[in-house]
Amino acid sequence: MFENQIELYLSTERSDVTLIVDGTKLPAHRSILSKGSDYFKTMFSSSFEEAKSNNVELKETNLEAFKVVLNYIYNDKANILHNGRTFNELFEVLACARYFMVDPLSALLVSCLKNRGTISTLITNALAYSIDELIEHGTKLLQQAAPYLIEKNIFEQLSPQAVDYVLKLPLNTKESIIFEALVGWMRNNLAYSKLFPEFLKHIDLSLLEKRHIDMLSEPTQIIDSNFCSTLLCQHQEQANGYLKVVNENVINNLRTVEGVIHLYPSGNRRVTSIYPKNFFTIDLQQQFLLNCIKFNLKLVVGYTVFVSKDMREWHCVIDHSKYDCFGLQVLYFTERVVRFLRIEAVESVSFSVTANVEALYLTDSFEVDSSTTLLIPKQNVIPKEMNTLSTETSTGVFTEGELNERHMRHRISNGCIVFQLSQPYIIGTIKLLLDKESSFYIEIITKKNNWTRIFSEKNVSGWRTATFEKQPLCCIKIVGTRSPSKYFHLHGLECYATMTDSI
Repeated sequence: MFENQIELYLSTERSDVTLIVDGTKLPAHRSILSKGSDYFKTMFSSSFEEAKSNNVELKETNLEAFKVVLNYIYNDKANILHNGRTFNELFEVLACARYFMVDPLSALLVSCLKNRGTISTLITNALAYSIDELIEHGTKLLQQAAPYLIEKNIFEQLSPQAVDYVLKLPLNTKESIIFEALVGWMRNNLAYSKLFPEFLKHIDLSLLEKRHIDMLSEPTQIIDSNFCSTLLCQHQEQANGYLKVVNENVINNLRTVEGVIHLYPSGNRRVTSIYPKNFFTIDLQQQFLLNCIKFNLKLVVGYTVFVSKDMREWHCVIDHSKYDCFGLQVLYFTERVVRFLRIEAVESVSFSVTANVEALYLTDSFEVDSSTTLLIPKQNVIPKEMNTLSTETSTGVFTEGELNERHMRHRISNGCIVFQLSQPYIIGTIKLLLDKESSFYIEIITKKNNWTRIFSEKNVSGWRTATFEKQPLCCIKIVGTRSPSKYFHLHGLECYATMTDSI
């Protein structure tokens, strides 16, 4: 191998092959080319004619881009990329590096291009050169910026190929915003008017207002009005149908039309409202018959859930606005046809849920209190294993008291044991397991911060049952007033809607 091989770049000294690119002869060295490029390594070590020829013509190769690749093969330095080359020129170099299998340079260019240019130029060029890694990266950036398509003029620099690609994505923004961005692009690119009908088919016109449809004809007509009318009728007809998928989550590719989806370095995703708005909206992308929604809250918050077919009329199916909720939420409601789900926090805060939201039609029997929208459980809603740490699957957690060898305790005359349900239920029976003869009383919170005493007993042990009028319940406080030791011990806690359910 040559020493100081950089000095041999485009030098005839000891050259044993001439590369011909676009009619230009470039002196080169087989050993250096073979070391830096798998393409040339294969060429010069095979039975191909080029292996023995002194002149090798490289057809359909960009001369300037190839010189950069060749320079890198000889130089192996990254500074060749910082010579004022444009975004498009770097893509030409990347395409050339990939073709000639100079993998280190390809990786370097991909990393460089991720931080250059705009979202639209990145996607346009990545699609044109079929660079999958950059297409994926550009798509992630686009999804993050989707609510601001118009403000950031993202459509402005897209090629027709890129427009078609973007319109097929489940963009995390309203259909009307995508439509307005598309109309702006069409008016600036009338030369591609033959493509407009196909582009418009990707927009659900049934979700738009009349003022949006009028944008296609005002101030001038940019697409055939009869085509638009026919397409609108087709979309409206499709919107009247729905699917009934039994016992399966219908959300496969989560799309938000209000709010954003954040991807964290850990790989976790969250759906978050955009401050100052205190809600986000999920688009199921078609109508389904539903009776259950599941998600995990990342804050302690009261909230409501609204559903809609078209984002015009909204119906409240869950009202947890008066309760402190956290963690896993399993919400049942009377079956109805739904396309859009809106989860709204009570307070004006930016809040989030994990992105594994589920929307289902379950065949399990359930009962919901019509006046409160709360579930009337048919079984115990408190985990058997006592825990002071909340998990994504737990229905609640002990927030006060001391966990001691799988049971809870507190000092007599100093403290209490509190269990917080992750969501409110309609409850009428609470059961306690005491290992020693003790005295105690129970208080519950039916709404925020309002404790009500519902039961007390003296000098009892074993399983104790407190029954009371069924009512909303989200928090239980147990206070021991007497015990053989300085601690009151609780070995079991269960909650039911009725006494019958506990048997």
